[in-house]
Amino acid sequence: MSYRDFRLFWLSSMAEHAGEFMEFTALSWLVWEKWHDPYLLGLLLFCRVIPTAVFPLIGGVGAAFGAMCLRVSLVLYFVLTPVRRMQEA
Repeated sequence: MSYRDFRLFWLSSMAEHAGEFMEFTALSWLVWEKWHDPYLLGLLLFCRVIPTAVFPLIGGVGAAFGAMCLRVSLVLYFVLTPVRRMQEA
């Protein structure tokens, strides 16, 4: 933690996660106090967790596909450029 920027990043990340935890706790408490329904608490948890679980999977597939396309493009460029130059000569 000797780097100032990293220290600020780390502390702000800790504060953000603490705030997120407090928000979730308060929202769960509100749902329980208002309706006393475990189904709604489960639904709340489901709605909070699903985007966190699904979007990284989609993003990971997209990143892998994008990296594969980049590699194919680079290979084609470096293979076909000399062939084209030989045809021009």
